[in-house]
Amino acid sequence: MEKPFNFRSGEKEIEGIIYLPSEIKKCPGMIILHPHPAFGGSMENNVVNAVCETLQQNGVIAFKFNIRNPNINKAIKHTKAGLEFFSTLDELDKSRIGVCGYSWGSRVILEAFYNDERVKALIGVSPPVSMFKYDFLLDSKKPILLTVGTHDQIIPINLMEDFFNKLKEPKEFETFNTDHIYIGVENKLSKRVLEFVNKYLW
Repeated sequence: MEKPFNFRSGEKEIEGIIYLPSEIKKCPGMIILHPHPAFGGSMENNVVNAVCETLQQNGVIAFKFNIRNPNINKAIKHTKAGLEFFSTLDELDKSRIGVCGYSWGSRVILEAFYNDERVKALIGVSPPVSMFKYDFLLDSKKPILLTVGTHDQIIPINLMEDFFNKLKEPKEFETFNTDHIYIGVENKLSKRVLEFVNKYLW
């Protein structure tokens, strides 16, 4: 079941959709954030939708929402408000929450929650380390999964590998035979995300 929800962040109203598993119980949950809004990124994205659907089908609540303002600080504020709203769900096991950001969304969501005790696992799908600083992750001890396409147009794979090697354990790294858009490999990516979620949130 997919349910549209709006939540407030200051004066702003944010639109989102929650994917509830068919079996209603206390479930783990994941917040999924889309790519850069100035370049067409929204919650209606091929990767975001595939990840949400796979999680839902496997007993995990998924929450996606739109961030219209590309300013990182404002986006972090809205994303934190999203977690406050998400945490009010009766179906959510609040001790088992993770986050996943795709491209620009990873820059926002990972900084928002890398040191938040409520969040137990971090996922960055093609984080553009060539464009943004992710140094805040270097001292994080939360489980983290990073993925990248082998012919990503934005992120040189060696740059991603170098950054990954600086992170603390537990950490996982996965490459896919794709570019930055993941067309045709959404299911493979989603299954890898699910594998990580099952490992750290179940």
